[in-house]
Amino acid sequence: MKFLLSQITTDDLFMLTKGFSGKFSVKADDVHFTEEGSAKLAEQVAAMIEKALP
Repeated sequence: MKFLLSQITTDDLFMLTKGFSGKFSVKADDVHFTEEGSAKLAEQVAAMIEKALP
């Protein structure tokens, strides 16, 4: 089975979390998020999954 890169959907969580520094992360420039930050990540992931479903 051959896949084309244009057929692969990505979810750019970096762009979402770029503005989290200190607000939704445990510490500034940290990759560990608060409960609210994790909820925001989950919202975006769920939206991307729903969009991809038939």
